[in-house]
Order: sequence, then structure tokens, then C-alpha cells
Amino acid sequence: MELLDRELDPDFLGDKYARLDILGRTAKGSLINIEVQIVNQYNIEKRTLFYWAKLYQGQLQSGQSHALLKKTVTINVLNFICLPDASRYHNTYHVREDETHQVLNDDLEIHFLELPKLLCRTSTPQTRLEKWLLYLNNAEGKELEEVLMSK
Repeated sequence: MELLDRELDPDFLGDKYARLDILGRTAKGSLINIEVQIVNQYNIEKRTLFYWAKLYQGQLQSGQSHALLKKTVTINVLNFICLPDASRYHNTYHVREDETHQVLNDDLEIHFLELPKLLCRTSTPQTRLEKWLLYLNNAEGKELEEVLMSK
């Protein structure tokens, strides 16, 4: 993955400025934005869509074909509970038709990773994602040793 400039300049004077935590581009051209939020400012859902939309529309210059737009993924690592389902720490969103659940296209993908929900589990981390999240959450002692020693 290639790391990119994290600054999203406003298009017009008076537009909102944005700075992303981590922005990268995959070999296939997909944009990946990783945001880490420690404090709940009660706006993460709207903030996520705002950043996603700026990244998506910012791929094209005037006159370019919309066919050139690439998948844009936002990954939110949250140190607070945001979503109501207490049993799931990882939720993924796409644009789907309400009744048939058919995906409109694959260009929008948003992940919410809620650390407190993962930390409430009593079991040992099972997946690479769980191990990385524990590492990011400053796991210590036996917990950290298990993360580092596992494949």
C-alpha cells in the first residue's frame, strides 16, 4: 500500500477542511482511510460519511469519466461504543437495496471497530484482526504476550 497526503483541502473558500489519520492507496487503486477516535464526539457516523464523500469525489478532475472512480474504504477504530449491537465489535456497511439487499456497487465500504466491545470478551483473541486491535489498545502482560506469540 502507498501512503498518501492526509490533507483534504476544501474545494471552495469557506468549505470545511479535513485531516485524515492514515490514508493509503492499494495496488488496485482503492483508497483506504483509517481513523482512530479515542473520545466520542457523538458525530462519528456523519463525520465518516463526510470524509468518505470527499475522498470519493476528490478522485476525479474536471471532465474525467465517473468510470475512473475507485473503491473507497473507511475504517474507524473507536475507543468507545457507537453502535447499538452489543455483541458485535466489527460492523461493515455498504450501499444496498432495502428489500433485496442487492449491493448497488462495491465502491463504498465503511468499517466500525469498537474496542470496548472486544475487550469485554473473556476469550483469547481468535483472528488477526482481534490480535491487532488488542495490540492497538495497548494490551499488557499475558494478553500482549499471547498477541505477539500467536500467528
